[in-house]
Amino acid sequence: MRQVRRNVFETNSSSCHSLTLIKGGDLQSSCLEVSDEDLIKIHGGEFGWEVEQYTGQESKLQYLFTGIRYQNEANDIINSIWFKWLNEMIFEYTGHELHPIEKDSWCEWGYIDHQSIGELDEIFIKDEQTFKENAKWFIFGSESYFITDNDNH
Repeated sequence: MRQVRRNVFETNSSSCHSLTLIKGGDLQSSCLEVSDEDLIKIHGGEFGWEVEQYTGQESKLQYLFTGIRYQNEANDIINSIWFKWLNEMIFEYTGHELHPIEKDSWCEWGYIDHQSIGELDEIFIKDEQTFKENAKWFIFGSESYFITDNDNH
């Protein structure tokens, strides 16, 4: 069996995230929670050193949403082109818009460990169609997932 890994880098950071995006297979129906206002409320997550495999749609959406923060130098998630495209894709797929909510924590839009933010580069392509397709397969694809880990064990 041959495994091809693109855009892989090594650092001395102790956190390591990996993202698996599989196009093909099955797209699952949305199981994202819809509010009484007919919106999908979303906030950034905190993804650091924990050892976890995330397969749920909400977690994958949170990771992608949190990653938008790092693609925009001004940290202006709401007005970024990636949030606009993500919101459009979610609406096209679910019929509901995203409603971002700031967290009441030290990092209001969430956090991805500094050495792991590069994992989203394959999804954050500055082409609308490619971004939407990748985001759809990452969030709703039955075989797509991401893992957070560290080298302290």
